[in-house]
Amino acid sequence: MSSNPDRDPPVQCGARATAWGAAARPWVGDGAAVLLLAAGAALATLWASRGLDELVIRGENGDVWFEADCPRVFANLTDPISIHSRSGVHPLFALVGYPAVALVRRAAGLEPLVAVRVLRALTAGACAAAFYTLLRHIGCRRFDSVLFTVLAAVSAASMFWFVVPETYPPGLLSILLALLLVSRRDAGRTAGPTWDVLVNLATLAFTITNWIAGLLVTLVCWPVRKALGLIALSACLGGLLLIVQQQFFPSALLLPIFSEEWEYTFHWDAAGPLCAALSFFMHSIVMPTIQTTQRYGAAAAPVMTIQQSGLGSSGAWGVAATAAWLGLVALGVYGLYTRCQQRAFRIVLGLTVAGQFLLHLVYGLETFTYACHFGPLLVIVSALATITPARRVALLLVLALIPCVAVNNAQQFARARACVQHRTPARAQHALIIRHSELLTLNSALSLLPFGSLP
Repeated sequence: MSSNPDRDPPVQCGARATAWGAAARPWVGDGAAVLLLAAGAALATLWASRGLDELVIRGENGDVWFEADCPRVFANLTDPISIHSRSGVHPLFALVGYPAVALVRRAAGLEPLVAVRVLRALTAGACAAAFYTLLRHIGCRRFDSVLFTVLAAVSAASMFWFVVPETYPPGLLSILLALLLVSRRDAGRTAGPTWDVLVNLATLAFTITNWIAGLLVTLVCWPVRKALGLIALSACLGGLLLIVQQQFFPSALLLPIFSEEWEYTFHWDAAGPLCAALSFFMHSIVMPTIQTTQRYGAAAAPVMTIQQSGLGSSGAWGVAATAAWLGLVALGVYGLYTRCQQRAFRIVLGLTVAGQFLLHLVYGLETFTYACHFGPLLVIVSALATITPARRVALLLVLALIPCVAVNNAQQFARARACVQHRTPARAQHALIIRHSELLTLNSALSLLPFGSLP
């Protein structure tokens, strides 16, 4: 007896459904990992920054947080008539950041300070999601990708720079998007030239030197003539956006004033290339002991610094974390230069890290100020060790490294917070004494005039 052909399709449909389910399972796992990592990063940022914004945005505290310009950045995000004195090196930050904060404020009915904090938390979640997705694109296994995303999240670069108002977290996100684009193309997935223009604009928008990532992606992925055309188009669109920005933010600059930046090159406070190199490769992951300096005179607030701090100076946790990180990043460099696949991605990643390193060898008073732009990239380099024969060794190192880094950096973060909290009342009292002294001097001068002194 022949089988009924009407019964065959359900069997085939069931087989197809089973095949589809098997194919969809990795996406379900990755989606869950992305959601959990993004939510964890956002919530951790909100929790860690509680009560800190109110302290670092005070004008009298100046650059107390490792030379950060927190008062200026907060003003630029919340006040359209604030002074955009650094728009030359952060070209489109106001045009992107102010509307984003305004949208959060209007959507949730939040105060400006809370809206800035929420936007920063969302940026942290987006960075965690992009970081994990990038590692999966370059061939890391799901478990490995989760581990290295957690390592990036507890690194000193992330822990100290996602909790204050600054331009660096969105700058990191733009670099990760550039690396995501080139990794997708290396994996054989199509992405048209429009994406290059968007990535060039994104990397240029927040910090002008981060444009190197967008430029490298375009130059590596396209023939020279087409790449130069895309770069020129991106530059023209960026110029138009600068003109638009100036209409809404009158103090924003149309062109960077590079003469002002020479003040920060080969600065004696940077203590030479060795200290800059240690801060770049080591302190961006493992926080050393935090020192303070009266860099701007006795009347100014003390500035926290780690530029001249030694390796492992934070204690036993720091020593253990430093040793594990040295081994892990060495394996990652081995993977970067020996892996045959994904040549374009490796070129862009390697040259971006090299460019950041050369820049900060000569520029900046405090190398750690810019750690958010290169610390997570070093973690990506170290993750390449998991797609080499040394994967098991790399996993042992990262499993040992995460708790050591987390405990060490959390301890140093608590000390940094305490430093700001303890010095803020003293600084406010000092400012009050100075103002009182000025009023007494003015009163004495007025007493010599016919109409007498102040009441």
